[in-house]
Amino acid sequence: MSTRTQISAANQTIIGSDMNSLPNGSAVISASAITLTATGYPRADAELVVGFGSAPTVNTTVLGWYIKTVDGGTNYEDGSSSIIPLKKPDLIFTLKTGTSQRIIIPCVLPVGLFKVLVQNNSGQAFNSTGNTIRILPITDQNA
Repeated sequence: MSTRTQISAANQTIIGSDMNSLPNGSAVISASAITLTATGYPRADAELVVGFGSAPTVNTTVLGWYIKTVDGGTNYEDGSSSIIPLKKPDLIFTLKTGTSQRIIIPCVLPVGLFKVLVQNNSGQAFNSTGNTIRILPITDQNA
């Protein structure tokens, strides 16, 4: 009888400095398209690292959407700093109190090229440096 184990690939930053100094209530989209370096990994752990000048309110959020393309990166679905998608967020990070936060959540990974749209709903602006979302791709393997 075989058993299934989880294996992971190298972590990858999907958005970083684009999030720096993001005001409360604002959104930003990654500047360039993301190609996952590890293919065949349907899910991941997503890690938000974010800092604030003043602590956010408990249970506020940082939301993220995968903005996908089906034509190799020429046209993307709606989503920008001024257009928040009507679909459910792909990433929901619930914040605690504290000016420095590192939160890891499970998520599903998209196939193909995509961008990441991030909306700050924390009540505070992000710090001017050091803000990132990284993913650790995960899959199952028969052992």
